[in-house]
Amino acid sequence: MANTSIGAQSTVRRRYASEKEVEGLTGISARTLQSDRRLRRERFPSYRAGRRVLYDLNEIEQIIQRSRRASGDAAEAV
Repeated sequence: MANTSIGAQSTVRRRYASEKEVEGLTGISARTLQSDRRLRRERFPSYRAGRRVLYDLNEIEQIIQRSRRASGDAAEAV
């Protein structure tokens, strides 16, 4: 009898977005994202699927969370 356990493997569902969708989410223009890629200073990792450029929304959310300041930081600096 094979040892199988259902649910033992957790799968992370990957969500991808186009430049325009990332622009709407982050406020960074699609043109700036294109320039950043061309100059190799990507704000967010990108992936090519044929001619399309896609961004992993999970990675974008993680980067935003890491770069977010605590709400009290601005008040302490004054």
